[in-house]
Amino acid sequence: MLLFGALIFVSVGCVRSQSIEPELVQTRLAQAWMTPQHTIWDIDWPAIPLSGPLTVETWRAGSRYRYEILETTAPALAGQTFVFDGQQRWLYNRFEPNTSLTAGVTALSPVSDAFDTITDLLETPSQTASETVTHINGEPAQKIALIFPDGDSLAVWLHLETKLVLQAQFIVDGQHGLLTARQVEVLPDDPSSLLFSVKEWPENVK
Repeated sequence: MLLFGALIFVSVGCVRSQSIEPELVQTRLAQAWMTPQHTIWDIDWPAIPLSGPLTVETWRAGSRYRYEILETTAPALAGQTFVFDGQQRWLYNRFEPNTSLTAGVTALSPVSDAFDTITDLLETPSQTASETVTHINGEPAQKIALIFPDGDSLAVWLHLETKLVLQAQFIVDGQHGLLTARQVEVLPDDPSSLLFSVKEWPENVK
């Protein structure tokens, strides 16, 4: 009986939320968010055409990134790929790479918008912050919730061991957005530059 009671106490204690210093935790979250990583995200957000959801595979290392839309209810977004090599942004459809390449595009909406929204929130001073140890999709996680003076909010679930983002939920101007990682892994210290290039396609730029 004592053992059973102790287990209950520990289980309840693990989900108890506690307040933490907002500035310190935002720095930690920003580091986790910008960790070089390969992730497959499910994005559910009203900004997505036809109300989503949408699945995108991403590679990010420093300022460079590559986004490939894998699944979507919007035909116009199917196969869209957005690449930034650190200097130039490119948009193309991976099903027609040699004929669809476009240079100078600034965003792949709504994918880059969702990521930018989280980045912007992490750069905005929050009013309060709290953390909870919990589980998500069977994985041990630390949930960190931020509340901002204008009523916006951001909650991020970090894997307890890897410190990678497993899920992020935000409310901005009354709109709810949810990003859930199907798969996430750290990229090597020096990822292949081919991930962030368009190879020999620039002669086909529109």
